Amino acid sequence: ALQVGQRYTGLSVLTDVNGVTTDAWKQTADDLNAYGERCVKEGLKGFYVHMHGPEYLRVADDPTRHVIDVLLANTDPRYVFWEMDIYWAYFFQGYVDAGGIGVDPLQWVLKNPKRFPLFHVKDGHQVVKQDVGGQHVQLAWDPFGGEGTFPLQDGICDVGQGDVPFKHFFHELAKVSDLRDH
Repeated sequence: ALQVGQRYTGLSVLTDVNGVTTDAWKQTADDLNAYGERCVKEGLKGFYVHMHGPEYLRVADDPTRHVIDVLLANTDPRYVFWEMDIYWAYFFQGYVDAGGIGVDPLQWVLKNPKRFPLFHVKDGHQVVKQDVGGQHVQLAWDPFGGEGTFPLQDGICDVGQGDVPFKHFFHELAKVSDLRDH
């Protein structure tokens, strides 16, 4: 990363390689801390996780918490950062856990603005809509083994042409953080 002028390195999707319980996510946090510490020792600002969806799931043994809650509480802010994919954050808001994550994903950013120095800004529509035999249907996909279904994305589109509330998102973020820091 340093050789090509990058300040961070990271991964594009988080998995449940250690399991889905609180202790398993704490182990994942420990792993992320180790990667981040190594990155800082090598001269980078830290290690980031690009958030696509698993972070918004509820913890298996504590459904009052989301995975991101456990990870934020157990990762070292000196080493581990988050890159919220804003489209996927709002997409999952409505569909994870067969009923949505139940919160505006912006709440994690507003509570932890320094932990979110990076954002992936893209837009899209929340559901695939298709006419089948003259009937309008929404297609669904079950990526989490029966734990919840959500409609497939309707394709990525130009920012401002989809369903993501960017104006609201960045207006609220600007109240707690200098946007130039992101």
